[in-house]
Amino acid sequence: MTSINGATGHHAHRTQTEADYCPLCGTAISAATRARLDEKLRTQLAKTEQTLRDQFAREQRQAAAKAAAQVAKAKADAAAQVERVRKDATKAAATALQPKIAEAVAQAVQAERTKAYGEKLSLEQQLEEMKRRIQRRSAHDIGEPAEIDLHAALAAALPKDRVSRVAKGVRGPDVVVEIIYEGSIAGKITLDSKDHLRWLNKFTIKLREDQIAEGADFSILSSSAFPVGARELYIQDNVIVASPARVLVLVHLLRRNIIENYRLKLSAEARNEKGAKLLAYIGSAACGDLFERVAKLTADLLDIGSPTRLGRTRPETRGLA
Repeated sequence: MTSINGATGHHAHRTQTEADYCPLCGTAISAATRARLDEKLRTQLAKTEQTLRDQFAREQRQAAAKAAAQVAKAKADAAAQVERVRKDATKAAATALQPKIAEAVAQAVQAERTKAYGEKLSLEQQLEEMKRRIQRRSAHDIGEPAEIDLHAALAAALPKDRVSRVAKGVRGPDVVVEIIYEGSIAGKITLDSKDHLRWLNKFTIKLREDQIAEGADFSILSSSAFPVGARELYIQDNVIVASPARVLVLVHLLRRNIIENYRLKLSAEARNEKGAKLLAYIGSAACGDLFERVAKLTADLLDIGSPTRLGRTRPETRGLA
């Protein structure tokens, strides 16, 4: 095969002069024709390049739109899946919590019932306390303070001892009981009487100071009010706090201890040790239970001996008189 430039079987580069001839027919190409061809070639190249650019941009937009659609669909699918999972989880949680909710509601109802019952008991106790106070106010209504009632009760219960009241305006306890044994003073018990609606810690602090000043063996505070959580019988500041109904029994118990110590001629240290043990016993649950039983038996005996009880007749004896 013969090439345009006359070379056979080999590739050869054309010179600038050879380039001015048509590669196909070898006809000379004028400069104007060459210029038109070059311009036409540049125009076609530019159009082709622009076409390719437009096609590439279009394909990019289509790919971006497709990707955006796929992302949106994936988001929608994920959101739907999350919603299904949430609904399933909510349903499962509600099913699992149903027994607990029912139990919580039952506990809340029971708590409210317990609270209402406690408030009812508290109101009933307050009502009973007011009734007892009204019954105890007879001496106060005629101008006699509570310590006069305490002094009179102790004087009647302890005829062999010396029961005295501290004069008004003089610092000291309301009542001092001097225990007399074979003509000598074996010991002392100091007492205060408080008929207050509210407890104050200064009650026992003051009585303890009076006990030390008097050199007494024991001190008893007869009170209708008690510290929070205490009732009927309580020990505070080495002072026995007792309801008025317990005072006489306590005085007899302490009196026996004082006389026993006096007879044995115990040292001050031994007396203090025995006194501490006695106070510990008085403040114990066992002693409290004992006093509760004594109070119940006393109430039963009073009920048996009451005119109302004595006036009753048994059904089988009616009409036999």
